[in-house]
Amino acid sequence: MNPAARLPLARLAPPALAACVLAQGAAFVHQRWSLGMAWAPVALGTVVAALAVVSAWRARFLLSSHADMLIVMAAFGGFGMWLGDRVDHWIDPNAPLCPLHDARGWVALLGSWMTWLMLAFAIPPSIAWSRCLQPLRRQPARLAFALALDMGGMLGGMIAAHFWLGRAWALRIPPPELGMHLAMLAGMLAGMLPAMWVRDALLVRRSSPLARLGALPASSKRPFPRY
Repeated sequence: MNPAARLPLARLAPPALAACVLAQGAAFVHQRWSLGMAWAPVALGTVVAALAVVSAWRARFLLSSHADMLIVMAAFGGFGMWLGDRVDHWIDPNAPLCPLHDARGWVALLGSWMTWLMLAFAIPPSIAWSRCLQPLRRQPARLAFALALDMGGMLGGMIAAHFWLGRAWALRIPPPELGMHLAMLAGMLAGMLPAMWVRDALLVRRSSPLARLGALPASSKRPFPRY
């Protein structure tokens, strides 16, 4: 049986992923064009990125089940992050390039539209389409625990990327918004990967005693699918 058949609205995923990647790139293509900068390399990179995301999604069953989460976060989460940043600057045109530049630091990040729209766009498709969350959809407490760990790793990666990469990339990849967006995107994906490994270890450890006692149904004894 094709595992994709068990994922709701799976046929909508490839075009939706491509649209989110293209939307992110199109905004920066327009910005470079309006500033009189070379826009063709960014346009080409955007198209290549969209094709790569769709290809990775179609081949995800050859990869770890965590690949689904990373692909969804790069596309949907990245688009939400860009959109939220635009909302932040619409509300306050003098807002810093990144909320972490604010004197409040990570508190400003947690209170920004950039963070909340990123989560709002990324979490629903992650729950619907990610294989590593599929066994948890009927276990709300475990699902919430898993998402909390994943989102914590993502935010931690964004904060680390801001300090390690953000300023340098903002200066070297104009306009600064593009460099900062790429740095934060890389950081959130890098932070999620170890968070998902920790999540797996904790959920397996918590479920093992119950599974041995027969307290869990057979479908729950293996907390994550193996494809």
